[in-house]
Amino acid sequence: MKNKLTCILVSVLMLLSVMPLNALANGNSAIIVTDANGNLLGGFDTLADAVTVACENENSKLTLQKDIVTNAPQDITCGKFTIDLNGKSIVNESKEAFKDRGFNIEDKAELTVTDSVGGGMIYADDYCIINDGVFRLNSGTIQSEHTAIAGGNNAVCEINGGTVESTSAKWGDALYVYGTFIINDGVINGQITNNGSLIINGGTMSFVYNAWITAGVVVNGGTFTSADTFYNCDGGYVVNGGVYPNGIAIKNTPYNEEYYFGEYSIGMILGEGYACFDKNGKRIDIDDNTAKIDGYVKVDKSIKNLDERAVLSETEFEFSGEANKPGLVVDGNPLVEGTDYTVRYNNNINTGTATATFTAIENGYYTGKTTKKFTINPKTVDAVWSETEFTYDGNPHTVTAFYTDVNGNEVEAVISNNTATQIGQYTATASVVDGNYKLNPSTATMRYEIKPDTSAIDNLTVDNVTSDDKAAIEAVKAIIDDNTDEQTKAEYKAITDKCDQLLKAISDSQNSVEAIGEELKAFDEERITIFQEDEIQAVKAKVDELLTDGNMGEAEKTTLNEYKAQADNLIEIINTPSEYISLRLVYFIWDCICWKLNSVFSFFVI
Repeated sequence: MKNKLTCILVSVLMLLSVMPLNALANGNSAIIVTDANGNLLGGFDTLADAVTVACENENSKLTLQKDIVTNAPQDITCGKFTIDLNGKSIVNESKEAFKDRGFNIEDKAELTVTDSVGGGMIYADDYCIINDGVFRLNSGTIQSEHTAIAGGNNAVCEINGGTVESTSAKWGDALYVYGTFIINDGVINGQITNNGSLIINGGTMSFVYNAWITAGVVVNGGTFTSADTFYNCDGGYVVNGGVYPNGIAIKNTPYNEEYYFGEYSIGMILGEGYACFDKNGKRIDIDDNTAKIDGYVKVDKSIKNLDERAVLSETEFEFSGEANKPGLVVDGNPLVEGTDYTVRYNNNINTGTATATFTAIENGYYTGKTTKKFTINPKTVDAVWSETEFTYDGNPHTVTAFYTDVNGNEVEAVISNNTATQIGQYTATASVVDGNYKLNPSTATMRYEIKPDTSAIDNLTVDNVTSDDKAAIEAVKAIIDDNTDEQTKAEYKAITDKCDQLLKAISDSQNSVEAIGEELKAFDEERITIFQEDEIQAVKAKVDELLTDGNMGEAEKTTLNEYKAQADNLIEIINTPSEYISLRLVYFIWDCICWKLNSVFSFFVI
């Protein structure tokens, strides 16, 4: 039992060792604080305790686990940390003056607010965020009955996302700007009152109200939903961009002599080189007195001269038989013919240098006129060759080639060195007359060949060739030997070597037959004896063997049959009737006597 309890204890400890730290830190805590590396610093039930720990740990994060309710503003005196609303809310319910605020961020502190889940909010009745340091909103909602975010003289506030709103029905400040405010994205619901430096790069908002004549506003982008967009310009506005779906208007609302704002027009606040355009991209005319434009307005850079910024959409084409019409591109954006410019093209069909003259359409985004050059290159086509192998017959042979034009027609190419008579290998070169085409180099030349007619020897071997084939073999060999140079002879050496082998086989057969004839000449019919019959039979056997040789032609076979008949005749003489035998015996005896006498004579001489 004791061992069992020990095992259970060890298992629990192991489980605890792998559990996330925030699971161990007061599972019911309202706020969890982690350091820059994500390590748990603690779980807390009050916002003040969590902020104290976060301020002491650079780049730490405070994550809400529950909705937080306070009755006094939260001071952030130092440190740099992030609050993740995590879908929860921080609400100050106090209605008492100066205690009905949300956060006081002092000059040495930096606070970033995010909402990783969505739906999170910070709410206070009066000033929700009072910033004298650095405040950054990336996501989540900052909401107040009157002023959502206010900045001190040296404060920096950056809106990168989320929503900032005042719930007041009239003149509630979503943003009250002192110091520097930068709006990159997000939604601003309510008035933006500017007493400092306001830079708007994006986001969606209603209007901007300048309370002081020294305040400055630079608008580089964003969307303004109110037709009454800019209040009290005093020359402190510079508008370089932005979208105004309900129009744009300047309101001059002086309320006392000290803060009197003069009368300003839209043209006076537009940045250098910028203009207003309607939804169709047409430039909106603005004179010195234009303070209001109804309907869609977009402020964008106005190109004073097309030639300064515009480039062709394409500068090289391949001939297609059709007119080539490149367009214009400015800063990577294609311009629209008929909307931004009119164009006249010259020499834009055939190969060569073409020109396009573009003229900006009046009241469009662009002005001026420019002429651009572009190149039309020949179309690359393949040469399709006719028959490139011929058999020598003593007549000239010609190769031809064609290519297919852009209309699908076959056009004959011009060929050089395209005719030959003698056997050999030749190179023909194709070219085109029409300058709108060029031949693919890989197909522009072609090797063609006039081969000797080897049909007479194709099926011949040294085992089946006969003297009947001799004339044809000699003819094949003669074509190569008599009609070609040394290089070509070398190319066809394999053929002449075969011819020589075949002719040698024929010669060997003829020599064998001639040898038989020489052997038969050695036999004298008048002096033949019975002792020579075996020799004659041996010759006859050779004749029979040669008659079965596949290399024997008809002439050799005829001669061999004659030799065979001659051998048979000699054998018949040897085997004649008895009346011939006596004569043979006389010759035999005489030969013996002659042989004996020669032997005796030789003895005495020695």
